[in-house]
Amino acid sequence: MKTVVFLDTCLLTACRGYLLRIGREEIGAQLVAACCQKMTNWKLRYLRPNSNDPKVIESAINAGACDALVLFPYTYTKWLADGIAQLFKGKVPIIYGGYHAGITEITAQEVFSEGLADYVIWGRGEKVLPKLLNDLAKGKISRSVLHEKNNISSKKYPLDDLPWPFRNKTFMQNLAVNPISFKPPGSLESNPTRLVVIAGSIGCKGRCDFCVSHRICSVPLHRSPKNIVDEMVWLKQVYGPGLIFFFSN
Repeated sequence: MKTVVFLDTCLLTACRGYLLRIGREEIGAQLVAACCQKMTNWKLRYLRPNSNDPKVIESAINAGACDALVLFPYTYTKWLADGIAQLFKGKVPIIYGGYHAGITEITAQEVFSEGLADYVIWGRGEKVLPKLLNDLAKGKISRSVLHEKNNISSKKYPLDDLPWPFRNKTFMQNLAVNPISFKPPGSLESNPTRLVVIAGSIGCKGRCDFCVSHRICSVPLHRSPKNIVDEMVWLKQVYGPGLIFFFSN
């Protein structure tokens, strides 16, 4: 059985001296990872090394199996993702996506033309990445730029059809050692390390100049209240977070 490695290159203290990412989770990538688990026979490793040293990250990847590498950097760590891609180029298929490579077709083509990526996904990836992995398992396919269209769903809660974002014991333990970027109110959980993120929706129909969410998914898609509560109950039972941060595009 083949193994795909999802590598989150975020650096928690990389921007202007304060912590960047509330909750420390990348829910979009975790959702795509969960879809890969559900729709393919690939094993999955999800790494968040929080390091700016390509050699350290290389060692983390080589600590286990890796038959395909998925990179989804923000712009501020694109250089780091490229450094990792250079180390693994020609060894395994390298797939780029996310909030830099995947925001527009133009950006995706630019990243693809740089020569490090074998495949670049722009837009959403819940269906196109599992399909790509299934195709790769059957045999090598040509390098390409791939796109998942934002089809309007007739369902009120289309996200209920998708699995909950990827999490496992190791992933949650690693999250717990990183601080969050705000202090919880005194009336709530006093341990600010035990926090998870829940997304109630993805996509946006707005066209704000400062935001790229609509470029990833231009159609707002929602989850049902029951689906959200069910995930909250499951998280509490399995991982026992003290705080839940709600996120919507």
